[in-house]
Parts: sequence; C-alpha cells; structure tokens
Amino acid sequence: MSVSTKEEIGHKVLSRRALKALAELGDLNCGPLSPLARVSAPAGSADRDGLIAALERMDGAWESLMPALLDPGLSLGVIVADRDDQRLGQYLWVDPAGFGPGFQVSIAPEEIVLQGPLSLEDVELSLLEALAPGGVAEIPPERYTLSADQFWVLLAVIDALGTAAALRQAARVSGPPPGLKMADILDSWKAGLVQSNPGWAVSLLRLLSPEQVPADFHTKLDRVLSELEAAGLLSRLAGNTDAARDQMILLREGLQLLCRGLSAGGIGFGFVRSELAASNQVEVTTGAGWRTPGGFVLADVSALAENRVSLLLIGPAYLAQLIGDLLGTRTAAQSDTPGDAGIDSADLIERLRGARPAGARRRKSTRTDGCPACGAPTRPSARYCGQCGKPLA
Repeated sequence: MSVSTKEEIGHKVLSRRALKALAELGDLNCGPLSPLARVSAPAGSADRDGLIAALERMDGAWESLMPALLDPGLSLGVIVADRDDQRLGQYLWVDPAGFGPGFQVSIAPEEIVLQGPLSLEDVELSLLEALAPGGVAEIPPERYTLSADQFWVLLAVIDALGTAAALRQAARVSGPPPGLKMADILDSWKAGLVQSNPGWAVSLLRLLSPEQVPADFHTKLDRVLSELEAAGLLSRLAGNTDAARDQMILLREGLQLLCRGLSAGGIGFGFVRSELAASNQVEVTTGAGWRTPGGFVLADVSALAENRVSLLLIGPAYLAQLIGDLLGTRTAAQSDTPGDAGIDSADLIERLRGARPAGARRRKSTRTDGCPACGAPTRPSARYCGQCGKPLA
C-alpha cells in the first residue's frame, strides 16, 4: 500500500539555525544513518522558536519526520543521470524495512528541504519512470561475471569509447571508433576520478562506492587487459613499437556490443540502500545500472568487496522485478503507521520549551513476541502488525 495514496505529497523547509536548537537538548544524538550528523552547525544563535513553530505544523504522516531525520532505520540514496543532466535523492524511513511514511531530504547551505510522505513504492515508480523501460525491447537475460579489477577496467573502456565516439561525431566521422589504446583508457579513468558527472561510468561508480575505487589502477591495467584477452573478450594488435601502450585494443563481439551500448550516452542509475540492523550495525546494498538501446545492464556493486561483479543484461520486465527486490519494495508491506522511534514532535516541543528535562525521553518498546491476533513475527518497535494490520498491545 502506497503511503502517498493516503496523504498528498508536499514539502516543508527547516532552516539550519532551527535545527541547531536540537544540539542544545544535550542527550539528543543522531543515529548512524542520520544526514544531520554530517551537517555542520551554522554561525549565530539557534532558532528555537522557529523549530517549535515548524514542529507544531507537522501532523498526520509528517509526525514521523523528526524520528526519520534524527534516527532513520533505512536510508536510500538514488542517482539517475545522463551526460547532460543528473538527479540525486536521499530518502529516509524510521523503520529499517521501509514501513510507514518516508521523506526525501535535500540539504542546502541555509536550509533542509523535505518532501513527503513517500513510500518505497513511490521511489521505485519514480526510478522506473525516469528509465522509460517502455522504449526498450524485451531480450533474454545474459550474465557476465568479472573480477573487481576487470569491472573497473570495463568502466574505463566504456568511458573511453564514449569519448572517442563524441570526438568522431564532432569531426563528422561516421561509424563507431575502430579501437582504443591504453592511453585512452587511462585518460578516461583519470577524468572519472576528477569529475563528478555520474553520466559517465567511472564517475557513477566512484560516487556509489568510493571505498572500493582502486588506487593502483594504472599498474593493473596491462595485466587485466591480458586477462580479458585470454578470456576471448578482446584482442590486442601491435602498434608502432613493442610497448603495450601503443597496442590497439579491439573488443570482441560480446564485449563490444555491451560496451558500445553503454558508451552511447544512455541513462546511468545507481542506489545505496543502508539499513540499520541489530546492535546498530549498518547493512549496505549498492547497485548500479545503465539503460542502453539494446537493454538494461545491472551490476551488483555490493560484491566488489568480494572481488567479483555480476553484470546482468535484461529487458524491461525483468528490470521492474529486480529493482523492486533490490530496493526492498517486494518485502516491505507498507503501513500508514510507523514504528515507535522513541521520540516524536510532541517530545521535542516539550523539551525545547523546557517542560521535559533532558534524558526523559520515552523508551522504545522492548516487546519481542508476535502479533496477538495472527501470530505473525513483529519488530520490537512496531505498533501495528505488518501481516494483519491489527494494533499491537
């Protein structure tokens, strides 16, 4: 059930001076997924009255905003981009499974802009709309399994082909580039690290998984190209000298179709799903993909830490299913009532006015048994059963 069908999506604005008043409450700490933990406090005094006035205007699903902003159980970052335009969004939910209303958060120099209430389904539909799957033909799925090093080289090859194609177009030369040299691949790699345009493959993956970017790419390139050649994915022809940098790199049919499709300037997209698990451990799922004329390519970026990446070439029908699975839409039975996050707008207003002392927050529920009505397992923080919808005592 989509939350937005119950309440119209709107937006609210909180100044950073108003949010600064939260820091004066002493023991009110941000959770590990809170975007406020990465926002510096502005100069000047806190706007406590402004924050109280904003909280008093929050009713209905918006009562879940402050718990989601201060201590979200689920954070979802989404990027959709081509080489000329990009859209980035961060979404927060109180519940780790994405139950209840969520909110999009945009941080500006002087304020934070919030949009909601939103459901995981809303985010999924928005992503699919941007990818326009209706314009792509159905194809049988194909899978490519690469090592982490091979994957990073593939991204640089994609960008190098895109650059070469753009130069040929500018020179009014028809047809795709005949091949590449190592210098072309290295130049594209360096550009992807310096520039932050997620419409290019290297930049997209650097934004999604910066901790996995190899620092020794240039020293590995020759070896990785030899691996791809041994696998029958490319050929290397001798150049004017015996040096590897002068060799012409020609892609074989399978890899050629994949790389040229990705380098044709299609739509790139990615997401980072961070879920707060037991003992405040954060579980992260990262995925990336591209819309090409010949289909969609999805990459399981989370597996980079295990030195492997699976690339899946699929059609529109399979895309919708996989996006839903990866975002968690298929398993999150949406509820209009979020779990008890331990603090709400009324708590904050009382404490901001000095009526509730620091440390007197309501405690989270410690109930661990199932639903008394249907027996289904329930989360300790839930107030309603996700299976039958009955209130939990």
